Amino acid sequence: ADLSTQYSARVATAVASNYTKIDVSNLDIIYNLQSDASVVAGQSAGSLMAVSTIAALQKRQLPHDVIITGSINMEGDVVDAGGIQAKAEAAKNADARLLLVPKGSGSIMLNLTRAQRCTPYEGKQYCIITYPGELISIGDSLGIEVVEVETIAEAVGHFL
Repeated sequence: ADLSTQYSARVATAVASNYTKIDVSNLDIIYNLQSDASVVAGQSAGSLMAVSTIAALQKRQLPHDVIITGSINMEGDVVDAGGIQAKAEAAKNADARLLLVPKGSGSIMLNLTRAQRCTPYEGKQYCIITYPGELISIGDSLGIEVVEVETIAEAVGHFL
């Protein structure tokens, strides 16, 4: 895994320790990331690593039909993830029933059209160009439930 993924693993361990109030300083926590991708890189697995660590520390099982993506910060906020559409498709193909994504990432804009509105002012034309479109839930378009979460605590509620 690349450096950002390794950093994300450290953050996930700290967030899990803070969440559970369990001291992990005497534990070796090892993450084994398996993927069909040729390279595992980035921080999007941070939320999954944190939730998995919380479950392990609490000796609980995670359901196999719930998936999460998103990087996390030290406060336990789920803050960012890229490629949500592709991840939702992969989750659907893996028979997941629920995909958790960072707040603001559960929809995509489709059917963008250019709209221009011009107004004359002192002999010159001033124009505003916008691209209105249709906001579509990623889950609705693929037939999988997509829920936006802001924190690891909120995400854990969907898993455990």
